[in-house]
Amino acid sequence: MEDITRSPEALSRAMRGIGQVYARQPIGAVLQIGWRQKDEGGRWKYVGAFGGSEKKGMRRCFNIMTAVPNTKIKRGTMDVPARSLHPDFARFNSADPEKCMSIRAVLVNKDAKDAYRKSLGAFKCLSRDKNPPSGWFCKGDAQKAVRWDAASQSFREIVCPAEACEFRQEGSGPKNQGTLCKCNLSLLAQFRWASGDLPQLMFQWDSKSWNNAGNLEGLFAQVDEAAGVLGYPNGTFPVMGLPITLTLSQKVKESSQFPIVSLSVDGDVFSWAKIAHRIFGSTAGGRQALGMSQAPAPRALQLEPPEGFTPDEMDAATEAALNPDYRPANVREAAEPQ
Repeated sequence: MEDITRSPEALSRAMRGIGQVYARQPIGAVLQIGWRQKDEGGRWKYVGAFGGSEKKGMRRCFNIMTAVPNTKIKRGTMDVPARSLHPDFARFNSADPEKCMSIRAVLVNKDAKDAYRKSLGAFKCLSRDKNPPSGWFCKGDAQKAVRWDAASQSFREIVCPAEACEFRQEGSGPKNQGTLCKCNLSLLAQFRWASGDLPQLMFQWDSKSWNNAGNLEGLFAQVDEAAGVLGYPNGTFPVMGLPITLTLSQKVKESSQFPIVSLSVDGDVFSWAKIAHRIFGSTAGGRQALGMSQAPAPRALQLEPPEGFTPDEMDAATEAALNPDYRPANVREAAEPQ
């Protein structure tokens, strides 16, 4: 093993770039709404995500997928990355859909903003020449947004028009249906099984439904209401340990049906809040939330990447930090024989 204390070059290689290794949530699975159908042997089998038209005998329910896309599916003429069924949840993923309509979970993040993330965004603009090489075309929070500018081939910060945006208008989406800009929400939690014989992994659930966004907002508003009695301002109460239940149902709209997920606290929310207050209220963060201390809580160095950082740039930065032989693309290309 190289002694980094004796070589400036070795020390530089060992320490360089560590601030560019970005922390990512340790997700073990992804919760997905999908179709199941009985095979010839009468066993329920996963047949795809909930999009697309319903076929006879198909039922929607929760399915547990791998955290990372590890296969490909055909979409039009292209093969696109996709997740497969998680092998550790084979019994759940092949059960009667009626038994897979609810998921019990517990929040594992201290701050609500880490457990529940939300944004507005259009991943692709309909006009090809307006699209960036990869990543979001436009992403914002109803106050400001970062949008791709085709003329300068770069991203620029703009005032987010929110409901007034042309991409939020009904009919702006593909085939003049829906909207191009959608809400994008993610909930991070840990499975909480009644029997205890399935892995209690941390999972992520994503949705673009305004109905689901409203249900999630209602869940955290209920926590804020209970915490307000204890003197906590909205959004400051630690949500770690909050037991919740996600329940899948069908909503009928005109001649169509679509899935909707309702969320509720599992138990008496005020009793839970009082217990959490006893645990966290004695900490520096708890005292600060109650106005007992003005000292800012320390934050990890570059826990999140800079605004506008693409997944490709994040991977490149991480590789540069961990691989001492890494060379940027322009350097590699310059070194190659012409």
